[in-house]
Amino acid sequence: MANKLVEAEELMKKAQKCMKTSFLKWSPDVDSAVDYYTKAAVIYRNFKKSQEAADLYIKIADLHAQNGSFFHCAKAYESAALLYRDLNDYYKVIDCLETAGRIMRQNGIPDSATTLYSKGAKLLETAKPEDSAHFYGLAAETSELEEKYLQAADFATQAARVWVRMRRFKEADEQLRRAMHLAASDTSDEATQTAYKVSGKAVVALVIIKL
Repeated sequence: MANKLVEAEELMKKAQKCMKTSFLKWSPDVDSAVDYYTKAAVIYRNFKKSQEAADLYIKIADLHAQNGSFFHCAKAYESAALLYRDLNDYYKVIDCLETAGRIMRQNGIPDSATTLYSKGAKLLETAKPEDSAHFYGLAAETSELEEKYLQAADFATQAARVWVRMRRFKEADEQLRRAMHLAASDTSDEATQTAYKVSGKAVVALVIIKL
């Protein structure tokens, strides 16, 4: 173990060296720095050094952003979020997930953003249910922008489920009505039956809430 941790420290030193400039080296070697930092982060993660690994993934994300590699930037934030979860640092988990999703949406990869929001919502259901519902809502919003209305309706229903569990019936009501609207927005023939089912379930849930 000690030898591997020493190796991680050496990799970090190499990464730092790659980022230095000089009279003969006008620009940093970002790609090599990312490679060294990533190898170090993997070592820390494998040895349950979650704080060190998470902090490195934040650094890696910043370097990917400098390089214009926004998908990899977002994935590094996602990796950091999972490690902060292991540390029970949910403030940073939420911040990393929101940052990753925003980067994906702003750079034309909404499918990946939807998947990220969905994973984040499931990750937070027990520890941070309010934030979980928020991420289900973001997944619904992103799916709607792609005109994936039934998928969006499903995420809105998931958000409602979490709100109901918290006895936040006003928010649940809003999400269920949103799910009905989204399901009705899909006019394709093959989606009609599914839309009826989604709307039917939402109506039943609304009736139960109002009782």
